[in-house]
Amino acid sequence: MRADEEVNSDRIAVLMLEDGTCFVGTSSGAEGEAVGEINCNTAMVGYPEIISDSANAGQIVTLTYPQIGNYGITISDLESERLHLRGLIAKEFCSTPSNYRSTSKLTDLLVRQGIVALSGIDTRALSRYLREHGSMRAVISTVDHDVDSLLAKAGNSPMPSDENLVATVSTSKPYLYQMDADHEAWYGPLAALQYKVIVIDLGVMRTTLDTLTRLGCAVIVLPWNTSAAEVLAYQPQGVVFSTGPGDPRVVTPTIQTAAGLMGKLPILGLGLGHQVLALAAGGAVESLAVGHHGANYPVKDLISDRINITAQNHRFTVRFDTLGPVNTSWGKTVAANNTCGRILLSETDLKDQTVEGLHYLDIPAVSVQYHPEFACGPIEGNNVFLEFIKLINMRIKPQADGIEAISSMIDTETVASPSDAETVASSSDAETVASPSDAETVASPSDAETVAPPDITANTTSASEPDHA
Repeated sequence: MRADEEVNSDRIAVLMLEDGTCFVGTSSGAEGEAVGEINCNTAMVGYPEIISDSANAGQIVTLTYPQIGNYGITISDLESERLHLRGLIAKEFCSTPSNYRSTSKLTDLLVRQGIVALSGIDTRALSRYLREHGSMRAVISTVDHDVDSLLAKAGNSPMPSDENLVATVSTSKPYLYQMDADHEAWYGPLAALQYKVIVIDLGVMRTTLDTLTRLGCAVIVLPWNTSAAEVLAYQPQGVVFSTGPGDPRVVTPTIQTAAGLMGKLPILGLGLGHQVLALAAGGAVESLAVGHHGANYPVKDLISDRINITAQNHRFTVRFDTLGPVNTSWGKTVAANNTCGRILLSETDLKDQTVEGLHYLDIPAVSVQYHPEFACGPIEGNNVFLEFIKLINMRIKPQADGIEAISSMIDTETVASPSDAETVASSSDAETVASPSDAETVASPSDAETVAPPDITANTTSASEPDHA
C-alpha cells in the first residue's frame, strides 16, 4: 500500500486495482463502494461535462489535472440529469469554488448523487501506471479497507462487455427536446425550425441536442431499442445515433435499427453511434488496451489534410479492414462494403491511427468516433453536424407545412431540462411526444428524389456554423 500524504483515519478511502496495486487517500464524496473499469481523463477543464457524460457509465473516472472543482457546479451545464459514472478520483477537490453561475460545490453534488470519490493520491502516477499496464477493473471503498477483500471485489467485477450500460442511461419513452433558456441566451438567435430529426438515445449529451436545435432541428429523442419501423413512423428527415457507454456489440436492437435505416434516411453517428453504424454495415470493433479519454486528441482529416484537436471518451474502436476489401488506388482509403457500398476512411487518430471518421459514399451517412459537441471544447470537429444538415438538404427540402407542424409540437409538448432540477424526473416521466399521425408532418423521405453520393471534397452548407457546441 502507498499514500502520498497522511490521511484522516475517519475519512480513509482505498483504491484497489484488479492486479493488486493499491492507493490510499481521502473520501471526498458519498460513503460506500464503487466498482467498475477505471480510466484517466487528461482534460484540464470541463469536469462538470465529464462527470455527467453518460459515456462514463460503469466507469471510475480519474481526472489528472491537479485541482478539480475550482469553478463549482452549474446544474444547467451538466450533460445529463443524473451522474452515471461509478466513482471519481482527483488529486484535490477544491472546497472554495469561485464562479458567479455556480450553485454547488462539486463534492456536494457527488454526495447528493451518491457518487463515491477519492482524493489525496498522485493521479498522474496512477495514469502512467494504467498506460503501461492497460485498462483494468478497480474498486474504491470508504467502508472496507481490507486488501484481500477489495482485491476479490475488483477481480470479480463485470467486464465492460458483460453489461448493457446503454440500457441504464437511455430514455425509456420518446420526448421532444427543448433547449434550456440559459443556453439559448448564450447561443443567440437560433435557426428557424426546418427539420424533424430523430435522436436514438444511447446516452446522448445535452450539447448534442443543443447543437441540433441551433441548426434548425426539432429533436425527438427515442429509446435505444426503438425499431426502424417505429423511427420511420415519425417521418423524420434525419436520424442521429448518439454517443454512449460500453461495448457496442451488446446493443443488438440498436444495430438492427441502424441496419434497417441505412440508405433510407440521412444518418449521423457519434461516438458509440459511430461504432453501431459500422457494426450494422457488417464491420467489427475491438477493444483498445488503453481507451481514449480526454480533450486533446489530434485527429487528421484525410479529406482536407487538416489536424483537428478533439474530445474523446471510448474504449472500443472500429476495425476498418472488416468493412470490406480496401482500395487505396485513387489516393483515398475506401472499403467496398456489401451492404452500404463504398465507405471512405475520412479521419484517423494521429497517435495510434485508429478510425475516427467514416463517410458512406453511396448512402447518406457520416460518422465520427470523437465527441464533436463537447461543451467545454475543443470544437474543431463539429463540422460533422453541418455535413449531416447538408445530407438532409440534398435529400429533401424543408417545407413550410412541416415547420408549422414541428412548431405546433413544441408548443404542446415539453420535457424538463437539466436546469429545472438537479435530480429532475427522467424523460420516462415526460409526456410522450405526439404520434406522427396526430400532427401534420414533413414530406416523407420516400417521396423525395434519391440522394446523390455526397461530394467528399465539399465542407459547406447553407446552415450557419456553430461557434460553440
